[in-house]
Amino acid sequence: MRGTGGCWHRVETWIRNLRLPIILKVLIIISNLIHQIDRLLLKKVKRSSSPSEILLALFSRLIYSEKWEKVPLKRTLSVEHRAGLHQIRAESRVNSKPAVPPDKLAVLDEKGAHIPHYILGPYNEGATVDITCISTGGRPLPRVTWWQENALLDDSYEVISDRKVKNVLRVSQLERRHLHAVFTCQASNNNYLAPISSSVTLDLNHGNMATTKEWNGRTDEGDGTNETETTHRSTIERIIFLCIQRTLQIATNMKKKTMSEEFCKFCTGGNIVVNNPSGGIILANQSLVLQSVDRSKGGLYTCVASNGEGDGESNPLLLNIKFSPVCRPGQGNVVGVGKGETAKIPCEVEANPPSTDFTWRFNNTGESIEIAGNQFSSEPNHSVITYTPHTEHDFGTLLCWARNPLGTMGRPCAFHIIPAGRPDTLLNCTLVNQTETALGIECSEGFDGGLPQYFLVEVFSQGTGKAYVSNVTSASPSLTVTGLPPGGTYEVHAYAVNAKGRSDATVLHAYTLKSPQKQTVELRTAATRLTSSAISSRDL
Repeated sequence: MRGTGGCWHRVETWIRNLRLPIILKVLIIISNLIHQIDRLLLKKVKRSSSPSEILLALFSRLIYSEKWEKVPLKRTLSVEHRAGLHQIRAESRVNSKPAVPPDKLAVLDEKGAHIPHYILGPYNEGATVDITCISTGGRPLPRVTWWQENALLDDSYEVISDRKVKNVLRVSQLERRHLHAVFTCQASNNNYLAPISSSVTLDLNHGNMATTKEWNGRTDEGDGTNETETTHRSTIERIIFLCIQRTLQIATNMKKKTMSEEFCKFCTGGNIVVNNPSGGIILANQSLVLQSVDRSKGGLYTCVASNGEGDGESNPLLLNIKFSPVCRPGQGNVVGVGKGETAKIPCEVEANPPSTDFTWRFNNTGESIEIAGNQFSSEPNHSVITYTPHTEHDFGTLLCWARNPLGTMGRPCAFHIIPAGRPDTLLNCTLVNQTETALGIECSEGFDGGLPQYFLVEVFSQGTGKAYVSNVTSASPSLTVTGLPPGGTYEVHAYAVNAKGRSDATVLHAYTLKSPQKQTVELRTAATRLTSSAISSRDL
């Protein structure tokens, strides 16, 4: 096969002037590099062709590669030198059908629309994004995969028609690190040609990101937990928290005045920390200063930075105040027990770290005795003593101490053991909210007799027989009796009750209002009587 133009003439002249060793080297290199060759080339190269003719045919085949169906084959080239003649034989066998690469890729957003300028978004932090890549054409159908730099993200493609393959990449919980991330879709169906690809860039909206640090003259960052210690004898003088804002760099095409950072606030226990210098709380320059720190200021602290895009909350910082035990407030300090009765009396404390070391003592007017350990049990910040008074001398005061690594509580929890009895009579009882069918009663409670008490009201109708009408109980000395007949008069008995019995009764006399209908009938009857009396007087 010879070229017809001037270019081919020059190539042919150059090839014919080459010596045999150079031609052989060129042919061997071409044989190793060409992976695919079609039957058309084999037909045009005869067994008796000269080396120059074979080389020209190869150049022609490469130039007109548009018609070249890429077919893997096995090649054999041999050169014989006989009587000054050089003969080259080329043999080939086709192994498979030709592979056709895919035509194009389409990258679509979650709405199925093409992505303008290959920039996806902007999205808000925390959102989920689906990116679809569709490959068209190719024989065989290609593998469609998603990549980020050199990392394979998703290879779960699916065939949606005889010419199309789809892969949907889902990116969940977008974070700041996803800003300007590049996701690349690739489609390939052979190992000979580079895959075709298309890339998109992800854009994000987001507000401030804040972090909280304790400042003590160092700039190192710990594990998010800071601890200070205080006992009942001393306190930490000052702790400073810094709120550090990290925001995006402003792009050159944005106006800086449109990007505003409004404020930075501190929170603890779900409440905003308020500036209170007299109380040892100072807020200034994105920092929180706590002075004379005690256990009331312990807890988790966060700072919240805000701008037009929303709020960004920092990592929580634990201010862990350690202190020696103190008696938990709100415990009952009077316990009523009868002779020979057994009472379980709990002692609860507050301490950090928790206390499990407890001591009990009994005091009365004549002695002070330490209670043996087998008479009480102890758990973290909680101890229960089992106590039984047998004589009058066993009534007095039980004292409870707790201890932790920071020390022993300075003032013990005290429980006064008294003989249990009936509760005292209710005081200052008055009638309130009288209606046609109800009566309200309010009283002041007296001593409960050393036992839990509740309150009782009984209602009797006044008249013949003093019949029982109703009763009501309540946990407070404020009771309401309902369902009474209108226009009735009643005797009300109010009691305090505990396990030892009732108090003496407080007695009230009460009545319910008459119904309007009954009052109207009575008024009409009275008017009739007055009229009849007037007529009788006139007749006389």
